[in-house]
Amino acid sequence: SYRFARRLAQAWLDLYSGDIVIEHLYAQACLKENRIEEAVPLIKKIVFTDPEYLPAQRLLAYSTSLTEYKSVKTAQECILALGGRVPGSDTLAGWSTPLNEALQRQKEGNRGQAELAFQQALEQQPASPLAHVLHLKFLLESKDQDLILKKAETYAQRWQDTLVCILIYADALNKSGQEAEGINLLHHAVSLDIGGQVAVRLWGGSHPYINLWPDNTSINLQLPIPADVATAVGWNQLPAGSPVPVKEHRTSRRRAARYEGKTKQEIVESK
Repeated sequence: SYRFARRLAQAWLDLYSGDIVIEHLYAQACLKENRIEEAVPLIKKIVFTDPEYLPAQRLLAYSTSLTEYKSVKTAQECILALGGRVPGSDTLAGWSTPLNEALQRQKEGNRGQAELAFQQALEQQPASPLAHVLHLKFLLESKDQDLILKKAETYAQRWQDTLVCILIYADALNKSGQEAEGINLLHHAVSLDIGGQVAVRLWGGSHPYINLWPDNTSINLQLPIPADVATAVGWNQLPAGSPVPVKEHRTSRRRAARYEGKTKQEIVESK
């Protein structure tokens, strides 16, 4: 029921315009209905807001391959950097290779080699904010607040709607005593991600800014539920009841008594 899924997602987004998960589902429904030109810009918005969102990167790689958009290679590079697989990826030798290398060295605790690999990726000026996002998260491990503030400001100015850059910059501002600017940035982050998935991924489910995000989102659905959808979720089942007996007509009883015991010929003659 792709049309209903799209309309339901649209009803939700009319009220909560920055819900990344629902935006992703809306784009999927559009693609299923062959509304490619409507889906692709939305998916591109999602992956710039949250470049670590691997399902959206995969959807972008698939959807842009159906059109003349040039984003497919960038999406494939992001998938490879995040550890995903891309058919025919042997032909890709861009910034994803050093970026993936940086993540591996980071896991091993080799910070020197990781920093070198990050710089190799950043020098190639990737069209996605992913390299800057992962580098900024890497710098958090250093606990160097001055360095974090400096880099976060630079990256947030370049990628103004990329959530990790915004969140880390806002937190660094708050820790440096610039709370007014930091809180404004956090409100901007909430508007881009009403569900708070990026903040939770970055800081955990009990982070200090959790109260800025709404915790009880709902809508009063005005759309009629299609029968197949109602069946799928078990909403159209009638309660079990006793069968209703068929009422016998009095004329039928009198006629049956009149002809009881008579042959067919006798019945015909009596008529």
